[in-house]
Amino acid sequence: MSQPFKAACSDIFFAALALFCFSMAVFMAKADRTTLPATDAATHAALSMSATSNGLIPKLPLEQESLGGHWGKNGYNDHPFVFFYLSGWVMRVFGPSAWSAKLVPCLMSVVCVMLTVWLGRILGSALLGIFSGLVLVLTREFIINGLNGHLDNVMSVFILGSFILWAKRKPHLAGVCAGLGMWFKTPVALLLFPV
Repeated sequence: MSQPFKAACSDIFFAALALFCFSMAVFMAKADRTTLPATDAATHAALSMSATSNGLIPKLPLEQESLGGHWGKNGYNDHPFVFFYLSGWVMRVFGPSAWSAKLVPCLMSVVCVMLTVWLGRILGSALLGIFSGLVLVLTREFIINGLNGHLDNVMSVFILGSFILWAKRKPHLAGVCAGLGMWFKTPVALLLFPV
């Protein structure tokens, strides 16, 4: 390899590393200093604790009656059980708090930024990937969704993953990734197929 090529690869690596550290700071620096908003985040935290209330044996359906929810005896199965189960165990390991409830969505937001960098690199250039990731991590709505524990950024990880796998000519894995995204939130994760 030529010396300029090695230098360019090194610069891109350090730029991606800097973007990763910046993303971690954006999503994790103040997560413990805020409370859960009385929106989806609080509901998701309660459902996560409910999903793991029987120990390793998952509890289904997730009940919200005791929390003043309007789902009644039929339970709550609108969103993915897998997320609630994973998040519930994170909350049980670190103790139930706003920080532990936000940990999985915040980390998935960081993964989303890094997948954006990777997709940009696959589709154009490494510089395009870095720029795209920087734009994403500076987008107000993206930050709010991550910090408020919403599932949009979590689903975006699977959408980006399906596009990356498709670009790498792995259609079966791309389909699995899109299916996981649908399992985590909505059929919007199947965006790969009409595109």
